[in-house]
Amino acid sequence: MADFRQIHVLIWDDDWFCQLSSDEKVVFIWLFSNRRASVSGLYQFTEFICSRETGLPIENVKSSIQRLVADKKIYVEGEWVWVKNLRKYNYYKNDNADKRIKKDLDQLPDNGLKHAYIEYYKPLDSPLQAPTTPLLEQEQEQEHEHEIEQEKEKESDDGFSKIQKTIEQLTGYPPNGSKGIEAIQEILNMGATVEDIKASIKWLNDNGKTVRYYNTLVNPTRTAMSIRLQQKQDVNRYEGAKVYE
Repeated sequence: MADFRQIHVLIWDDDWFCQLSSDEKVVFIWLFSNRRASVSGLYQFTEFICSRETGLPIENVKSSIQRLVADKKIYVEGEWVWVKNLRKYNYYKNDNADKRIKKDLDQLPDNGLKHAYIEYYKPLDSPLQAPTTPLLEQEQEQEHEHEIEQEKEKESDDGFSKIQKTIEQLTGYPPNGSKGIEAIQEILNMGATVEDIKASIKWLNDNGKTVRYYNTLVNPTRTAMSIRLQQKQDVNRYEGAKVYE
């Protein structure tokens, strides 16, 4: 068993994690970082040990465990827990890790937790023929969809930052409070490019106007974008035309 566990930095951006209480966050991190935690994500634990090592009252630990079970981040049966994503972020293919996983499975009683684990990581070299588990398949699909949504949100955040940086560099002014933020979001939502923003700022400057408030950029940027799209359409129409002599 490794003497360290990885924690992904994006956990602090995860909506689910951020909505946990302080105690729930501590218990969740403890579950994959305590010395009993195995690379398989399967190990024996007690709420008393968690309480002693985290310093949290036993009742707080119990309620936190209930929350994590309800959210399907962990599964508990008897004195065994399966921390679902521990293996995902800490497993590296090698003989020692594979031996450890097999050892944990051999020690785990033949129960629903064991069957669910094997089905989740199927195909896994094991004599057990695990039953089909539609619930786990559904959870995997939902997990994949959640990851896609996070990627989309990240791309949206990157676009927002790019627009803000462009405007700040060209005008020398930061966003003017909530109205400035709303203006950036509106420019992002309309699908404007950096070139559209540059064209709108140039037009305003050419007309003797200084851009201090981002909301004054919204309409000129929309106009610049419309001009660009019209020009692109004209070019496409010209390139697609047949010339007869």
